[in-house]
Amino acid sequence: MEQNDETLRVHAIVKRTTVLGPGERFALWLQGCEKNCPSCMSSSARDKRGGTLIRVSEILQSILSEKGLEGITISGGEPFLQYRALYNFLKQLREQSRLGVILYTGYYLDELRGMNNPEIHAITAKLSDIIIDGPYLEELSDGKPLRGSSNQTIHLTSKRYARIYPDIYGQPGRKCEIHLNNKEAFLVGIPDEHGYKVWQNIIAAVGRAAKPVLGDMY
Repeated sequence: MEQNDETLRVHAIVKRTTVLGPGERFALWLQGCEKNCPSCMSSSARDKRGGTLIRVSEILQSILSEKGLEGITISGGEPFLQYRALYNFLKQLREQSRLGVILYTGYYLDELRGMNNPEIHAITAKLSDIIIDGPYLEELSDGKPLRGSSNQTIHLTSKRYARIYPDIYGQPGRKCEIHLNNKEAFLVGIPDEHGYKVWQNIIAAVGRAAKPVLGDMY
């Protein structure tokens, strides 16, 4: 996948959500993934040539114009396939705001650290607050919030959310939101069985106007 500092290949943006971490969050899904996990809920984000190229500065402006955000949540696709622009984006976000950063990846954190890449190291060590790692394994889905399966680990990469961690991730159950944008419907979050059935009914009702699930299950 192409690497540059100034543009990110974006699958989708939802400017405000409350189901991808604490508080109101700006959600960004990056395009492109090589994992091909069975039962992936964002399969349309796999194509590395898909999505829309958006300048880092434009995304930052959109985030900083939203008042009252607690932070941002980044998923995919696989964000680390665009590590150079991701590093540039997060570095500028840190410099220009006090927003918290939650990052999903299909890699395990040890894999990322083992790449010995300075930009990836900075993202995992200094430019994120939580990293949720690992591919989605359907047979290990356990119903816990904000992760798809039990092989995935929620890493506190800063102290920002340490005090409220048990309240965020210690409670049973999953939440999701359905966003309507003109004629398109978006499902945000990781749905439980009931939520997924509701979403399937919406897809059946609106057909092509429904976007693939924008969950965070690799």
